[in-house]
Amino acid sequence: MKFSHNAISNVTAAIIIVVILIVGVGATYYFVSSSSSTTTVVSTATSTGTVTTTSTGIVTTTSTGTVTTTSTATSTSSAQNYNVDPHPNQLTVETWGGGPQFVDPAVDYETSGSGVIQNVNEQLMFFKGADATQVVPWLASSQTMSTNGTVYTYQLRQGLKFSDGTPFNSSAVYFSIMRTLVIDDPSGPGWALDQVLRGAVDYSQSFNAAYGTNNYTQAAVNALVNAAPITIDGPYTVSFHLIKPYAAWPFIMAFSPSAIVSPSWELKNFIEPPAGTGVLPANAGGDGLPAGGAAAGDYQDAIETTQAGMTVGTGPYILQSWDRTTGDVTLVANPNYWGGPDGSIKPTIQTVVLKQVNDPNTRELDLKTGTADIGNAAIPIATGQIFDFVNQTTWTNSQTIQNIQPYFSVKGPFAELETDFAGLEQQIKNPDGSVASFQPFQDPNVRAAMAYLFDDNTFANQVEKGFSPLATQIIPPGMYGYNSSLEGTPLNVTIATNLLLAAGPKDGFGPNNPQTVNIGYNTGSTGREDAAIILASNINSIAKQTGLYANVVTLPWPQYLSEIRTHQLGVWFVGWIVDYVDPDDFLVPFASGTAGTYAIWSGFDNTTIDSWVTQEQVTSNGPARAAIINNIQSAINNGHYYIWSLNGVDLNEARTWIQEKPNAFVASNIGNSYLTSLYQFYYASIEPTATS
Repeated sequence: MKFSHNAISNVTAAIIIVVILIVGVGATYYFVSSSSSTTTVVSTATSTGTVTTTSTGIVTTTSTGTVTTTSTATSTSSAQNYNVDPHPNQLTVETWGGGPQFVDPAVDYETSGSGVIQNVNEQLMFFKGADATQVVPWLASSQTMSTNGTVYTYQLRQGLKFSDGTPFNSSAVYFSIMRTLVIDDPSGPGWALDQVLRGAVDYSQSFNAAYGTNNYTQAAVNALVNAAPITIDGPYTVSFHLIKPYAAWPFIMAFSPSAIVSPSWELKNFIEPPAGTGVLPANAGGDGLPAGGAAAGDYQDAIETTQAGMTVGTGPYILQSWDRTTGDVTLVANPNYWGGPDGSIKPTIQTVVLKQVNDPNTRELDLKTGTADIGNAAIPIATGQIFDFVNQTTWTNSQTIQNIQPYFSVKGPFAELETDFAGLEQQIKNPDGSVASFQPFQDPNVRAAMAYLFDDNTFANQVEKGFSPLATQIIPPGMYGYNSSLEGTPLNVTIATNLLLAAGPKDGFGPNNPQTVNIGYNTGSTGREDAAIILASNINSIAKQTGLYANVVTLPWPQYLSEIRTHQLGVWFVGWIVDYVDPDDFLVPFASGTAGTYAIWSGFDNTTIDSWVTQEQVTSNGPARAAIINNIQSAINNGHYYIWSLNGVDLNEARTWIQEKPNAFVASNIGNSYLTSLYQFYYASIEPTATS
């Protein structure tokens, strides 16, 4: 899984101001379109639930649940359209949200950072073309599986080097994978390795316990090493030892926590942990490697070192800089890149600038004039700016994209294996880490009320303009285990009111004892902003009766993820995009209380559901596995542990001088084919053209 920070709701057009008014106990949503160049709206919502929001979304809140939104939206026609790329050796990609949380493959677990990692680092296996269901040997030259399905052996390509000039070999593979296992970040991607590698499940505290245990010792690390989850069988031969057959293993080898990093760079920049903390012991990977490179339990909140801010790999690009204040990233072509499995991958574009531009109007102007080459979810849909680039009538009538800007194209929408949702925190904590006294979402009636108060149809049709389908379950359409008969929870304010009135006396809220919940979204996500305001508005519309109010909170992407995982937000809107094409990649994060990122973050654990997750992992695809998966999804829906919003889609937004290379070995996400398992862009498959 990867945390998706830029769901489709960030694709924009003419000025559309979303005005949400609560009338009685029902919601009416008005969309006011302005053709003038500048429109400013300032509105303050009262406890009756009136809310006005506009494109830039500056949101403040009060203790009574008031939501105030101030916004200035400016539409500027393009002063100049270029049909020739003014900077053919540089690619500028504009997006929003704050940039990567980390660029370390062992801990980063979100789309922005993984977009950097997949261009800088490489794995033993990877995808070919645009087929998300097939992986091929990459840094490995071959993969073989034992007859019992528990040992995978890889012959490695010889003569390859990391961009720092050090050699790629078996020791580098061992070091990289063991480093991810030893760090054992509960908010990171390492669970995919933990769940099946020998010794890893026993070692991992993040897999077996709630976040924050962190009682690692050198003895525990040594036991992990002695369990030999990975063995070096020769200078260019390694084997992975699984505790059970796992058909999705080749996909895990193509997943970011399996990326191979330069041991010399990691060791040089390793910071010694406090005495008593376990580290990867000396020479564990051969080649006389010293101890270190990984500290046990070096969680995301502790690894903010040089290691987390840089990565050195064998990939087609080198990470030149990452400004952690602005979020901007610069990549430069690796002059010594080996060319990929068939030798054809050579970066044409020498410099890639990933620029964070939070103002959607600036992004729109930059894309129109050619200042930016590609928009990564840059044109907001929720504000309507998408229709500055796409014919609105054609889209509304036929769901077909017709481009209307010269020298700029929008392609899609392409279905992603992604589920967007809101988590309901059952272990709310105060900013100082202490447990809050008010825990409303432990009550299934309150969780159900939240689901009934989210107007998903309006969100999908009026905010998202029909680009994305409504989500109804954990697994997205197109993946094995998706059940088309499962339905979402429709808007019903009356049912929600009755549920909250019944829950209030025992949960500690009521008209005479009002309480407030915080609803969060990541700054710049106009769609999630509107989703949060829709939910908050409906909560506040009945707050005088129920005593439960809502505030809307926005935070930059890295800080937002930090507050979610430390349980400081009551409701949080995020998205989950596929890591590897197996339902387990969705079921574990959402449904496993011992291993699932979202389950742990929301404080959810159900031993019966946990046992079903374990069962489906060892059951082959067929009626038996489908039945177990259906049990899991039905139980999650019946318990209202999450509020489903959308299944993600992608729009490719680029100047027409930017093209995918013909016969590119890996899809770049610029052409018509879209590989859902690649996050953002593979820049070595992109090239500029002389004219549009």
